[in-house]
Amino acid sequence: MSNRISLAATLATLLSAPALGAPPPLKEPSGIARAGDEYLVVDDDRPGRVFVLEIPADLRQTPPKPRRLTIAPVRSFSVGGPLALDPESVVVDPLDGRVALLSERLAAVVVEREGRPEVLFDLGGSFTEFANRGLEGLALRAVEGKREWAILW
Repeated sequence: MSNRISLAATLATLLSAPALGAPPPLKEPSGIARAGDEYLVVDDDRPGRVFVLEIPADLRQTPPKPRRLTIAPVRSFSVGGPLALDPESVVVDPLDGRVALLSERLAAVVVEREGRPEVLFDLGGSFTEFANRGLEGLALRAVEGKREWAILW
């Protein structure tokens, strides 16, 4: 239960005004991953962009104590470019640190390879959006040097 509360508290605070020179505020955050002392967040309205938010020192513990706070994106980077339409989830590969996005519209997992967008795997037409329901979550873990993916539809 505490993890659910902590995640909700974090997501609720991502809509704040940015600092000068920082990316614009997030409109519709849809996925979050932790990468060291930063959160990586994707936004439904910003295809192919991953926003980086620095985690305050007192929230770096696991599990963090839930509280309401304001965290604005400090920078952003591209993953998947035009292929990452309607990003719903983001993961960091525990084996190589590469960032992958789940594109609901394309029903695919997209990555950057040598600076170019690439479909890592296509989930096919059976997982397209239906009645405003579609792909919503992506998880990745490494077990004995092999990747295990989980996708929520």
